[in-house]
Order: sequence, then structure tokens, then C-alpha cells
Amino acid sequence: MNAENQSEGNYLSLKWQNRDPFFIEASMVRRGGYIQHAGKRHGNGIAYHYIQLIKALWPWFEWHKWSKLLITSYAENGDTGVMGPASSGKTFCSAAFALATFYVWPKGTSIVISTTTREALQLRIWGAIKELNHKAQERRPYLPGRIIESRYMLTGAEDDAENKDFRDGIIGVACRVGGQFIGISNYVGLKNDRVMLIADEASLMDRTFLDAISNLRKNPVFKSIIMGNPKDRTDALGVACEPKSGWDNHSQEEKTSRWKTRWGGVGVQLCGTDSPNYDYPRGLNPYRGLIRPEDIERDLEYYGKDSLQFSMMNLGIMPRDGGVRRVITRSLCESNMALEEAIWADNSQLVDYLGLDAAYSGVGGDRCAMTHIRIGPTVSMGVCVALIGKIIVPVKSGVGEAQPEEQIAEFCRLYAMQHNIPPSRFGLDSTGRGTLVSALARIWSNSIHAIEFGGQPSNERMVRLGSDQTEAEAYGKMVTALWYASRLLIEAKQVRQLSLEYVEDGAFREWGTTKSGKIDVEPKEKTKLRMGRSPDLWDSFVVAIEVARRNGFQIAAGKKWTPQKRGIPGWMTKMRDSNRKLENDHALVPS
Repeated sequence: MNAENQSEGNYLSLKWQNRDPFFIEASMVRRGGYIQHAGKRHGNGIAYHYIQLIKALWPWFEWHKWSKLLITSYAENGDTGVMGPASSGKTFCSAAFALATFYVWPKGTSIVISTTTREALQLRIWGAIKELNHKAQERRPYLPGRIIESRYMLTGAEDDAENKDFRDGIIGVACRVGGQFIGISNYVGLKNDRVMLIADEASLMDRTFLDAISNLRKNPVFKSIIMGNPKDRTDALGVACEPKSGWDNHSQEEKTSRWKTRWGGVGVQLCGTDSPNYDYPRGLNPYRGLIRPEDIERDLEYYGKDSLQFSMMNLGIMPRDGGVRRVITRSLCESNMALEEAIWADNSQLVDYLGLDAAYSGVGGDRCAMTHIRIGPTVSMGVCVALIGKIIVPVKSGVGEAQPEEQIAEFCRLYAMQHNIPPSRFGLDSTGRGTLVSALARIWSNSIHAIEFGGQPSNERMVRLGSDQTEAEAYGKMVTALWYASRLLIEAKQVRQLSLEYVEDGAFREWGTTKSGKIDVEPKEKTKLRMGRSPDLWDSFVVAIEVARRNGFQIAAGKKWTPQKRGIPGWMTKMRDSNRKLENDHALVPS
């Protein structure tokens, strides 16, 4: 039901104990938007009564198509992802919804609001919470909630006594402290009757931030609001807003829209060029807090339509090339059956391999990840690679513990023996890990494969069967050859049983082209800086594939893939032409 339409049963005609609009609307929200009386249903649905509740609390609150869409989406759905430009009301609407919810259920409600830093909390959502709470309590002093500024907390507890339960209320959380990303790890075990998570600036957070939701979702009632300026399909915002059919199949029109997400919630797109201020004569701009046509025109002239800045902050839509420069994408895997189960034709011909991306104290700081794959003939697609499992190698530190290299070597040896995998079918990235290679050779065997990621690609091996191009001719570094071998295998429909965790890990890495025209993936350090962690699972996966290739496995012939170069943005072309003209106009002409 439309949140603005009245039903036949007029709930306002009922005999309420208190005629205060806040009391009435809070009662209707508490009942889910409807109330039965004298055999008749009264009310207009949860979204309508949330809107009326906010009107009662803050009569000056600006209502327009964006604020109505946001409050309706929050009220009617468990999970809502919001993409929009700067100055679109995302933060203020979310703060109003959170505070209104707390006023309705002051007992048994925990609301976690998060953004990047403490400074950002003060300037954005926590600042909005304090402003709204102050103005609401000015009109109704009896409303619950007491600000504890030092804790970034609005609590229903009356004092700071040690035995007080501070779970009831709103708590602000900075996800980056001292330059380190900690997310909301301290709150993943939070339990209450109602729990809500509101994540601001989600496009600046790694998708692992969303892992906390799986724990919070176990509460009886849970809502999440994930919002920000869209930047990348694989960050927390891009994952939360991903359409049910995937980004590649989503029509990214420049208009305000809403869709079902892959995770069962809704995604909302607030497009800057569809701002409510566009509905009025130029220069009027009745909604002072919203982006104006003049703002968009100024930034269009300065940044250009094809720039990331304009797409994020002015249009508020996912960049059209978000994912184009990824070696691995989810749609690539889905369209080529890589997530499907392997149906083997002959179990006697199955061969297992292991790949290790080692990490331990002082070397990278990532997970020590090992991947187990199986290769063999399938019923319908020839010889395929299937993911068998992810193994995180435990590395202990402390007095009396063996050296990390020896612990890793012994673990890998025992695992391989338990699964009848000889050392000739085991490999690792040996870059900067000479002591680990030595430990493996000493404890296990020198038949293992040490693969130098930073080395040069092969001058003899072709990129795939039927190709006339060697890996050295196609790729800049060995790591690029390894990653693209996995991509070519997927394109040839030779990969099965990939988990979403692996696919998302593979989608971290971007590629570019060298000055000589070769394809090269970005350095791992750049991926870690951009995404928050290393793609260690996919690194171990490509190692296992490389070991299999060194044992005779081949990538099937198929259509040659050519990278599509990113076009030069229009604003950059104009600046280039203008500079060339200026140089020509002032060039010395020989007499």
C-alpha cells in the first residue's frame, strides 16, 4: 500500500488514551501498521505510519520523493542498500529512522551506526542523531535517550552505574582507528530483541565489513541500512546493492530507482540529475540540503561526465566500468558454469593438486591459504578443474614453538599424505620465501614446485591450446600469466565448484596494460590498499592450477580474449585539444 494513501478504516477515529500524534503513530508502528478494532482493520501499513511518526517528531523535516522513498524502503525491508550522490539526504533520513525506531522501542533495541572515522561520525550520522534528538526532546521532554558524548552513545539507561545495561540505545562506531580497519568486530556478538546496523560511507569499506551481518541477523528482529556514494561493485556498498540478476544485467539508467538485491533486500539509487530540486524552476531549489542543478553543472564542467568523481558524487550511480578491469568477475564465473558441481565421468582418472600462498609474521601479514583442487574428465565438458576446499594453515607464535616455515612445511606434508597427494603435485608462491622453500625440501621433498610470482612468463608455453602467442608475449609478469590462465580456464568452461568466497576474492584484482601493450595485473600491495586485504585464496588457486599445468594439464582452445581499453574521458580530451591549440597558437614560426 502506498505510504501516503489512507485506508477505509480511519485509525484516527479510534478512542486513543492519548491524542498526541506521536503516541498514536508510535502505537501504530509498534503494531506493524495495522490495528484490529470492532472486527475491522484500521491503519495504512508500516511505511505510512513511520512517515507520520517522523512528521510528529520533527514537523520541519523536508518531505520529497527521495525522503519518502528512503523511509518507505527502510520500514518495509530488512536489508536496504542506498547509492546516491553527495547531499541526497541519505544520512539524515537514516538518522531520523533510527531515532524514531528507538523512541518506539526504547527497551530491547540496539542500533549500531558506523562510518569510517570518529571525525566522520561527528560530522555525519552521529551529528545528525544528536541534532534530531535535541529538537525532538525540546518538543517532548519525556522522550527516552541520554547522550554520552565520550562513548558516542545515546542510551536509555538513566545513569552510568556499572550494573546498567547499555545495549539499549544507539552507539556510534568508527571502523578505522589509528589507520587500521577494525570494522564493527566488537559488536558482531550483539544480542537484543531488535538490532539495526546503519553503515555510512560503505563504499570506503571492504566487503568483509558485511561479514558481521550474518551474526547480527540471528537476532529476533534485524535491519541493515548500507549507504554511500557508489564507487566499485566489489566494495561493501557494491555488494549490498548488487541486483538480483547481477550488475552486468542491470540497466543503469540515470534516474531514481529501486530493485530487489541478490541478498533478498532492496537497492535504492538516488540519481543526482533526478534530484527533487530539478522539479522546480531553475534557481529556486526549495530543498536546501539536496544537490542542486547548479552543483551538478559546475562539477560536470570541472571533472567531466566520464570521471569517477562525477559518477560518485553527482550522478550517484555505479560507474559503468566498475568491474570491467577485473581479471575475474562473478558474471564471468556464472555464465561459464564455474559455480556448478563437477560430474565426473571416471573417478579412477581423478588427480588432486595443492597450491599454497604462504604468509606468516613478518611476511605479508595475510592468511596462510592453501587450495585443494581436483582434475579429471567430466561427463559433458571434457577435462575440468574442480575446487575441493580451502585450507587455512595454522601458524603459532610464542616460546617453544617451531619456526613458522617449519610449521607450514610440516602441515602441508601431513595434509598431502592424508589425501594421497605426492610432493610433485604441490606448489607455492616462492617470492621472498626462500627459507620456506628450503624447509619444505628438507622436511618433505625437493620435488615441490616453487613458483616465482614476480618472475618472467614463459617464452615457450602458449597462453592456451590453439594460440600462437606465448605467455611472455602476452603478459608482463608471471603472476599475470597465472591469473589469466585461471580466467581462460573459466572461459573454456573448464572450472567447476567455485565458492562465492573464491569468486569474490578473484574479483579483487584489476589489470592494466604496459607501455609495450602487454597485459599486467596490479601489484598485490595496490590491491590490498584498495580493497583492504590480499586476494590470497585466488593466489593459492592459481598456484594449484600452475602445478597441474606443469604436470601436463592444458587449457582448452577457445575464443581469444582481447582486453577492452578504457576510453579517454571527454573532459580530458577537451583539455588535451585545448592545450594543443594553445601550443600551436604560440609556436615560433620560422621566417
